[in-house]
Amino acid sequence: MFRPLALAAACLLLTDLASAQVLIIGGSAGKGCFNAVKLNPYPSQRHENECTEAIESGALDRVNLSATLINRGIIRMRRGNFVSSLEDYKRAERLTPNVGAIYLNRGAALIGAGQYDNALASLERSLDLETQEPHSAYYNIGLAYELLNQVEPAYRSYQKAVELKPDWSLPTEALERFTVLSN
Repeated sequence: MFRPLALAAACLLLTDLASAQVLIIGGSAGKGCFNAVKLNPYPSQRHENECTEAIESGALDRVNLSATLINRGIIRMRRGNFVSSLEDYKRAERLTPNVGAIYLNRGAALIGAGQYDNALASLERSLDLETQEPHSAYYNIGLAYELLNQVEPAYRSYQKAVELKPDWSLPTEALERFTVLSN
């Protein structure tokens, strides 16, 4: 059985696109797709094809199909194909609309696509659904705000990410770009 668990990290100033992952527990046709996401930060067309085969096999139940769509979306996102990635998240949402990982990953893809306002809405939805990786949501929110030139909410969001996961370097490094001035 698949159990989605978002493990997202957004773009590093858009040099790397948002990478979010869904942890899948158990064996099925989707396991190879999961392994492709987990083990390949720079996946190939072969990895995407493996996911597509699992999706089209008819062997996955609704929950496993949703998880595999999320994983293929991650692969497509990592490959810079944001439109197809977003289509996969939309299909996953129709299957399992209350899974925070969908919205966390969608938010990351929307950042990569330059749709920062839409990304913020998706990331907030992931928090509403109590995503298992809220620190990643806050980091991505900070990045979206920063790219929208909204400095204060960006800073506060990065701070929240650090508060939730103090040993994670990305939000700490993001905060180093800020200078806090006192009145």
